[in-house]
Amino acid sequence: MKKLWRFLVKPSSRYSVLAIAVVCVIITLAGVFTFHESIKFSSTTEFCTSCHSMKENYNEYKTSIHYKNAYGVRAECRDCHIPENDPIAFMKAKLGGVGDIYSEFISKDIDTPAKFEANRLRMAQNVWRMMAETNSATCKSCHSYTAMDHAKQSPAAAAAMTGAAAKNMNCIECHKGIAHQLPHINNDFKRRLNS
Repeated sequence: MKKLWRFLVKPSSRYSVLAIAVVCVIITLAGVFTFHESIKFSSTTEFCTSCHSMKENYNEYKTSIHYKNAYGVRAECRDCHIPENDPIAFMKAKLGGVGDIYSEFISKDIDTPAKFEANRLRMAQNVWRMMAETNSATCKSCHSYTAMDHAKQSPAAAAAMTGAAAKNMNCIECHKGIAHQLPHINNDFKRRLNS
């Protein structure tokens, strides 16, 4: 036991194992804290809309019910685009954001309004795919089928939502373009997209 203790407190003539362990713990904690704060900051609406290419998306969002409504409840970028309860989907969404940063600054695919519009369908399809894979987990974190009062909905909405709830449908099947403009696509493709 004495040999082990001597090794732990003085494995070399210069540093003890405990000193090295303390330094490693401090570096690890600093790394975890920095990573956490970076993820938190990069999930804010201010960060998401700081890129030139996202300004138009932000302007579209500001005209939507998710930005301003009678209840004073606002959905921020992260609420719709980052699934919080699934770590794999969360990291996929964060990597998708890195892809947008790459497209803005490196490949310059979306750095002008015209280029952004040319790539809007691709970007929308990526978001729709994520929503389909998570069964609209981001939407359902606020909009629960079980919390809906169909008596307060229009008859058409109540009928649609009752059927959707029975099938636990993916929200994006009916609600594409709820916060952002739909991509400019031909009418035949639009009909197939919404069917």
